Amino acid sequence: MTITPPAKGVPTKYAAFSGMWAGRLEGTYVAKVAVQTISPNGKVTVTFA
Repeated sequence: MTITPPAKGVPTKYAAFSGMWAGRLEGTYVAKVAVQTISPNGKVTVTFA
């Protein structure tokens, strides 16, 4: 999995979401999300597992 760091023009409110995220859905199911790219307008590329 490749995570591309946000460019300098990406607002902090979007850049903060870059990276790997994990947690539990409904307390049972393990979920993982990789926010791979973020553009200055907030569009993202993600992978969900």
